[in-house]
This record gives sequence, C-alpha cells and structure tokens, in this order.
Amino acid sequence: MRSILSNDFILKVLSVLAALLMWMYVMNEQNPQVTYVIKNVPIKFVNLDTERYVIKGEGKYFVNVKIKARRSMVVGIKPEDINAQVNLQGRTEGDNLLPVNVTVPNFLELIDFTPREVLISLDKVVESQLNVSANIKGVPADGFVAKTPLIKPETVVIRGPKSVVDTLKSAVVEVDISGKSSPVQLKLPVKILDDKGAEYKDIIIRPETVEVTVPVVKAAAVSLKPAVAGNPPSGYVLKNIKIEPENLIITGRDEIINNLLELTTKPVDISEITTDTVVETQIVFPEGVIPVDETMKKARITISVEKAALKEIYYNTEDLEVRNLLEGAQVLLEEKGFILTVLGPESMIEKVNKTDIRLYVDLFGLSEGKHEVRVKAEASTPYAVEKIEPSSIKVTITKLE
Repeated sequence: MRSILSNDFILKVLSVLAALLMWMYVMNEQNPQVTYVIKNVPIKFVNLDTERYVIKGEGKYFVNVKIKARRSMVVGIKPEDINAQVNLQGRTEGDNLLPVNVTVPNFLELIDFTPREVLISLDKVVESQLNVSANIKGVPADGFVAKTPLIKPETVVIRGPKSVVDTLKSAVVEVDISGKSSPVQLKLPVKILDDKGAEYKDIIIRPETVEVTVPVVKAAAVSLKPAVAGNPPSGYVLKNIKIEPENLIITGRDEIINNLLELTTKPVDISEITTDTVVETQIVFPEGVIPVDETMKKARITISVEKAALKEIYYNTEDLEVRNLLEGAQVLLEEKGFILTVLGPESMIEKVNKTDIRLYVDLFGLSEGKHEVRVKAEASTPYAVEKIEPSSIKVTITKLE
C-alpha cells in the first residue's frame, strides 16, 4: 500500500514538472523575451523653482530607452508609458549638466537609455517696467486735430525670462481716430514690442489693459513771425532772420482761431548784436488760444548780422512806379535822374540791382494840377535805402479826355 502511494506522488510531481517544462517551451517559442528600443521618450523636469527660473529655449528633450520583456508585453508600449525625469531642485541660472532618471513599468526590464545626461540652461525670471505709448491711426474730421493722448496707468510691468525681457523695448496701444470730432475714450489691450518693433505675445503683462483718452479738438494753422526791437549797432546791418517753427497748429475758441492768421513772438532786442545769434523767445498767444502741442510755447530765432556796405544805383523817370492816381486822370512826370544809396550786407551789396529796390511816387489825395511829390523806395530784405537824390519830382495831373 505504501509503495503504491509513493509511486502515485512521484507521478504527480513528474506531471507538474512536465507541464511546467511544456509551458516554458511554449512561452519561449510563442512569446519569447525580446529587447526593444522606445525612441523619443519625453523628459519631464521636476522641482523647478518657477518663481525664479525658466528653462531657456523652446525645444523639448528626449531619451531613447532600451527595454526587455515578453513580446506580448512590448506590443503597444508608447513613449508616454516610460517615465524620464530630470531633477532641477537647487539648480541656478546658466548651464547645468544633469543626470536623467528613467523608470519603467514592473512588467518591463530596463536595459539602457541614452543620453544619460542633458545640458539644461536656466534663465532667470525678471520684471521690467515699460512706459505705455499710443499709436494713433487715421485722421480726425476736417478742421480737427488730436492732442497728446492720456494713458492710465502710464506704465505696465512685464515678467518673463531675462533673455527675453531684455529685448522688449516698448509697450503700445493702438487708437483709431478716423473721422472723429470729439474726444476718444477706450479701454485697450497693451502690446509689447521687441527691439525690432515686432509684437511679442508670450510674456506676462500687468495690467493687460489701460484706459486711453485722445483729446480731439478744433484747430487752425497759423504762421509764426519773429518780432525784433531796435536796429543793429552802427556799421552793421540785419542780413537775415529765421524762425522755427514757421507754422503752428493752435486750438481755442472758434471766434478767435477762425480769424487768426499769424502769431508773433515777444520782441528780441538786436541793438547790441554783431554776430550771428540764436535766441529762444516766448510765442505770444491771444487769450483763449493755446498750441495743440502744449510744449510749443517758445520759438527759436536765428539772427544773422553783417558789417554794412553802401552802393549807389541810378534810376530815371521811366523807372518810377505811380501809385494811387486819381481815377479818370493821367499824370506827366518830370524827366529826371535819381541816385539811390543802398545799405546792405558787405557780402551781398554788389548783387543789389533795380529788381531789389522799387522806386515810386504816391499820388493819393492829389487833384488835377501841378504838384511836387516825394520819391519813395521799397527795398527787399536785407537791403535798405539810405538816401534818394533828388528826393522829389514834379508831376502834372490832368483828366483823361
């Protein structure tokens, strides 16, 4: 009896071993162990102090992982099933060569992976303050102009990688005033521009919007004339005088600016000027009138003086112009010659001729008959008539038949 039981136990063990061997054979033949390389496994970066640093650049990092497992286990494995990490705890700004840590699911055996280290460059997170400016587009209605925009707040703070923030130079809002005849008030998003004027969007902005008011006012263009007091010292002559700006855009009450053609400056005393001189002086604005550009309160006057010289020019009766002759009358002028003594800049006096000096008689208020009238002259800048000899001429006024 004991022998039979013993033989039965041995048969059972042998059966189990045979079954196990058969299973191992089948597994090795039908579902063998294989090695497989999973490419482009994304690396995750952990423990980065995001308040202080960001990873420089926009590229992603990958490793290739070699694993071993049964064929059935490998089928369907994706890169995302593998965990590849780089620990950034305690790392600082600049380049950091760091080890990669790879783990695989329990049913896989990790054989190898490459690369085992990656070079990570960390960029410091910084903030910068930028003034906000308004980019005005379009033109307002006829007769209106836009004044300097008002922006609240006037500045914004940008936050991001130092290498990026250093290239961002301006903050702008775009305002369209096309056809407007009254103030424009808008809440607008702020755009950040780099050093080439291109918009950069991947940056934190605080605040993201600002309130913009563009005053649109009635305006007029006027010329600006310099006012001088006195004459240059003896022996000198005023050669030229220029003013900047020559024109000005003004705003104010309609009844004033609609009839205003020019403005002048406060007088500049030239009585002691002997060399070319530049003077800044206040522009005189009537009450209720201001420049559209409120910084334009002064004008720049360039005064050119030169040593004076004289020249004589000869005229005769035919060169005289008759002005203000009695209507329906004619005039006969005495035949006569005239010598004009002309004062002008030393460097220009030889160029003066009859086209620069107009000789004339003014017959305003004279009736028929014989008269002796004064001979007058008009000289273009920078010349002046010092003397006319003789200084008068006889005229006879008669009615036309």
